[in-house]
Amino acid sequence: MHPAGRGPVEAADGVVVRPGRRSRPGQLTVACRMPCRAKSHPMRAARFHDMEEEMTPIEVLFIGGTGEISAACSQRAVELGMNLHVLNRGRASLRPLPPEVKLLTADVRDPEATRAAIGGREFDAVVDFVAFTPEHVQADIDVFSGRTGQYVFIGSASAYQTPLARLPITESTPLRNPVWPYSQAKIACEELLVRAYRETAFPATIVRPSHTYDRTQVPYDTGWTMIDRRRSRSPAVPARSSTGTTRTRRAGGSTRAWTS
Repeated sequence: MHPAGRGPVEAADGVVVRPGRRSRPGQLTVACRMPCRAKSHPMRAARFHDMEEEMTPIEVLFIGGTGEISAACSQRAVELGMNLHVLNRGRASLRPLPPEVKLLTADVRDPEATRAAIGGREFDAVVDFVAFTPEHVQADIDVFSGRTGQYVFIGSASAYQTPLARLPITESTPLRNPVWPYSQAKIACEELLVRAYRETAFPATIVRPSHTYDRTQVPYDTGWTMIDRRRSRSPAVPARSSTGTTRTRRAGGSTRAWTS
């Protein structure tokens, strides 16, 4: 989430520090706390005290924040000590936000309402969990250009080549899905972000999660029918053709990677 596109740098005693977007010139934001053993040595303890005074929690904005993936990420971000803002319409109750979250209420499909809710805030990272058309992404680019160190777009593993020519799926697997309009729209969003980076250096990261579930639902489009058939050892009809592949992921299982 480095605003200038550089990775974390190693400091004394193995502490990982990242220059913060909101920092003063020369100031560093500590992304990971120094090991406790540092306090046991007088000189290390003094350095620790100086660094602790300079620590500034990173500012993060989640657009959405209450879906399967984003709710788990919201909880994890708060646990890590991030200053988390969540922008949504404030209507969801199935997955409540942690009390530490700063809720910004607006319809993200209304750019003026979004700008009004954000005000003059800037962020180290903005993560949009609900964008799924190029128009949505373009609106984000318009609003957050110059206001975020990193923009994270949640794509979809369904964007990978369908049907697959070979396994395993890697980053070099082509993006092509002639079957599902949702996947086609996600691919178009990615193409827009790549173009924005090349033309204006808009800082974008693309993540492609697979089919995700959490405690509120089972990981199958057929609902409990698939669970019942598995329990009874009955044949189950695959959701796709025999040439397709499907992978499921529990929402909380990958939050460590998403928020690092």
